[in-house]
Amino acid sequence: MGDAMNMMKLEVIPPPSRAATDLNYEADLKTALDPVLSELLDRAEYAGWDRRKATYTVMFLAARCLTDSKGPPCSKREFDRLRRCVRQPFAQRDVSRLPID
Repeated sequence: MGDAMNMMKLEVIPPPSRAATDLNYEADLKTALDPVLSELLDRAEYAGWDRRKATYTVMFLAARCLTDSKGPPCSKREFDRLRRCVRQPFAQRDVSRLPID
């Protein structure tokens, strides 16, 4: 996996080509997010996490984004910090200050 595991492809998510009310909008969104989610789960597994449990955790976090009155599980600033961390090689990451629930 090596260097390919060091960069998530968040910037390659294509923008929507249909209105959110279009019947095919969700199918297009699934197609757009599937490779990103697959890579996230691959990275979690590569780091030593159980893939099945990582999948359940992603489902939990996604549901929390919909139901939590505080909004998403992290602020934009925290998200940007996480994204910068993900872009660094594993050995250079400072995970000591990442938000942990």
